Amino acid sequence: PRWSYAMRWDPIIEPMERIAGRIRNDALNHQRLWFVLFQGAYGPNAPLKAWLDTALYPAGGEWQGDTLYLAYAYPGREWQQQVRDDLFENGVRLREARWNPRVLPGGACTLDLVWDTQRPLHRVYKVFVHAVDGSGALLGQHDALLGTEARPANTWTVGEKVREPHGLFLIPPSQGRSTVRLLVGLYDA
Repeated sequence: PRWSYAMRWDPIIEPMERIAGRIRNDALNHQRLWFVLFQGAYGPNAPLKAWLDTALYPAGGEWQGDTLYLAYAYPGREWQQQVRDDLFENGVRLREARWNPRVLPGGACTLDLVWDTQRPLHRVYKVFVHAVDGSGALLGQHDALLGTEARPANTWTVGEKVREPHGLFLIPPSQGRSTVRLLVGLYDA
């Protein structure tokens, strides 16, 4: 096919090293990457899903029947970083944010958040990241469980720093070129 692919289901199980190399190569030309996983992250797809979650930035996902559709953003080469000390009501603290500062209209933005907690969490919280233009219009968003699938926030130890990646697919701003602000918050789903 003209599009990239990975064979990870019986009878053909392609080695992860070959898949990872092809995806990295394709990502150099595409900020937005889409994956279709028959039977999701079960069986032979588990290593692929685990690799995607660590090498790329989750931008969304949805089950339809027995198939999982995933969207990921590929990080830019340039990063801007800001040390934070934002304490939320539940004892969760945002310690650091890192993002790619130059994004093309209609492109993708990647963001790393580093969190810790002052006390054990017994609830599962969600985090949202919104990209807005100068007028406050929403250009893109990503909502996810606080933490990662492998490390949800209710498994963190007090003081442990946990990195959380986010990918946002942006729509072009209505007034052409615009400054984009990133807003981050937590909520109880």
